[in-house]
Amino acid sequence: MNNMRIYPRSGARWVVLLTVVMLVGGVTFLQKVHGGTEFALTKVYSRLFTPNNDGLNDKFVIEVDNPYGDDFYVKIFAITGEEVVSLKYTDTGGKQRVVWDGKDNSNFLVPPGVFVYHLYIPALNKVFSGTVVVAY
Repeated sequence: MNNMRIYPRSGARWVVLLTVVMLVGGVTFLQKVHGGTEFALTKVYSRLFTPNNDGLNDKFVIEVDNPYGDDFYVKIFAITGEEVVSLKYTDTGGKQRVVWDGKDNSNFLVPPGVFVYHLYIPALNKVFSGTVVVAY
């Protein structure tokens, strides 16, 4: 009985919302499978960060809820439009953290300044973007 699930259709996907976890004396107990039904950017922090290894605000972090395990990319650009770093994330889904340590694609620390991040999910054709400041 534990593999019985409820799959309502949500847009282009089937969504697992509930699964039967126990059947006791004719009473069915259901459990919610996951919180979200769509890729979501849940938190962005240290928008002003100092990657100097002093233990304070050394990293820029983006937290996402990725219930379907969609591949996604994060690209950081200089304010001039030049790509600084490109990262690809592949996972089975759930909550994930993107961490940027202030280094470029050549593994060198970037100069201080304003940078633009783009988080792109190809399967959904969706982009989240914002700014982050590196200071020393």
